[in-house]
Amino acid sequence: MIIQRKVQRIIRELALKYGTSEKEMTEIVFSCYTLLKKTMTEADKNDTSSFKNVRIMYLGLFAAKKSRLKYLNNKKKKEDVV
Repeated sequence: MIIQRKVQRIIRELALKYGTSEKEMTEIVFSCYTLLKKTMTEADKNDTSSFKNVRIMYLGLFAAKKSRLKYLNNKKKKEDVV
């Protein structure tokens, strides 16, 4: 995994502060992103209501773009007509 130097420095500092290895601290820091990726990829492209919004405390809300959902809805309608 390629990590920016600033992020790597912060991970190193946290590992020293809490007495863990850098590898373990990296897993802890990136675990929320792994869960976010899993949740976002579980959505069914044929069912736009399956796209979930995910809020991570102190980081923000992650959601599918409205334009992407609109595109998928229009694509589904065109397929239904044909």
